[in-house]
Amino acid sequence: MALAASLVEIIHSFVAVHCGMLITDLIQSSPLTQFLSLGIFLGLGIYYLLKKDSNPERATKRFGSDFTKGGLLALINPQAIPFWVFVITYLESSGHIHLNFSTIITFLVGIALGKLLALLLFGLLSQAIINKVQYLSLWVNKIIGSVLIFMGVLLAIRYGFIG
Repeated sequence: MALAASLVEIIHSFVAVHCGMLITDLIQSSPLTQFLSLGIFLGLGIYYLLKKDSNPERATKRFGSDFTKGGLLALINPQAIPFWVFVITYLESSGHIHLNFSTIITFLVGIALGKLLALLLFGLLSQAIINKVQYLSLWVNKIIGSVLIFMGVLLAIRYGFIG
């Protein structure tokens, strides 16, 4: 799997490099695209400078209940299956467990409780981190906006719009 994922990543990277080269050629050869790129940098810079702190609770309410959202995310993200296949195979082949109905039920309940406790702990810790870091987002937006405007001004100078 790792080899296949790496090969796909090479293809993705090649496409990204090729597209980047095409966009660079287009920007260098056309005054219109130079003007548009300048507008994009300045527009995004102004957007980030004026951006207000968002309310994360409001954004998550549009996807239904937390239970439904958690269930759907777990269904489309089955990455734990290979792990549990390996664990069960190892435990059974080494003689640590013998799979029968009661062992399977105990194993499944243990997995569910362990995951629930881990996710609850992650949730509590993430809330603590969000509360401590939330005030930084306004400054981060201002820094990003300032950098984008600075880059836009440099582009304007380079393209001869200023100067």
